[in-house]
Order: sequence, then C-alpha cells, then structure tokens
Amino acid sequence: MTELNIRNADEGDLAFILKLEASPNGNFVHGDNLETHQRQIVDKDFIYLIGEVGGDRAGYAILVKHADNIVEWRRIMVAKTGGGIGSRFMQETITHIFSTDTKTIKLDVYSDNERARHLYSRLGFQETHTSPCHRDKNRTLVFMELSA
Repeated sequence: MTELNIRNADEGDLAFILKLEASPNGNFVHGDNLETHQRQIVDKDFIYLIGEVGGDRAGYAILVKHADNIVEWRRIMVAKTGGGIGSRFMQETITHIFSTDTKTIKLDVYSDNERARHLYSRLGFQETHTSPCHRDKNRTLVFMELSA
C-alpha cells in the first residue's frame, strides 16, 4: 500500500485547497474564499493538514481547537475518492489529534452524504443529534462525536 504522509499545510497549499473545494465533490462541503483561508491558516486555533501520496498532494483537512480539549473536524477532502486515501488520511489524523491533549473530536455532515457518514461511523464516531442546516434550509446536518 502506498505511504500516506501528513504534514501541516502552508500558504503554498491554498490553491490546491481551493481547487478541491471547487470540484464536484465540493457540494458536500462549504468552502471558503482565499482571504478566509489565508486568515485561518495562520490562526493558532486552526489546524490545516495536507495528505500526500508519493510526494503529491492527495487531500486536505481543516480542524479547529476549542476549549475543554475538543477539536472540531471542519473539513476533509481528497482529490480522488474510492481508493481508500480518505479513510487512511482521516484515521491517521485522528491518531495524531488524540496524541495531543484532545479528548473529543466533533463533526457535522450532511444527512445525504451517506458515504461520509458510513466512513465516520466505521472510524468510531457516534451520531449525537440532527439539525436543519442554517446555510441551506433544504438540508439536514448530522452531528457526530468521537472520544479518546
């Protein structure tokens, strides 16, 4: 199996991140504009990660540190789906985050994103509740948590 390397993202990765957010799979995430990413990537409460395979960028993740040792999984996207990179990237990121003082990882996912919900459940996330999406009233969010 090809090795997956995870590293901290930098401003040089923002074009890649924006390209993924504009891709067809971007309909499952709410992307940000360049200025927002530029502000967040240098904010100490945001964790921007890049997953690489064979030296090439394969995906990115954005997490946000909150009080009480909670991390919010804000976004994950991979360039190519179906090859297992997304689940490997997520699992290795979870391992990395729990090696710090983090006690809980929280995320939300669109209820119609069955592929992601299945992956999150397989990785141990538990559904806690649902809520209408404030950005899109026609969609529902499912909230999930994973504890160390």
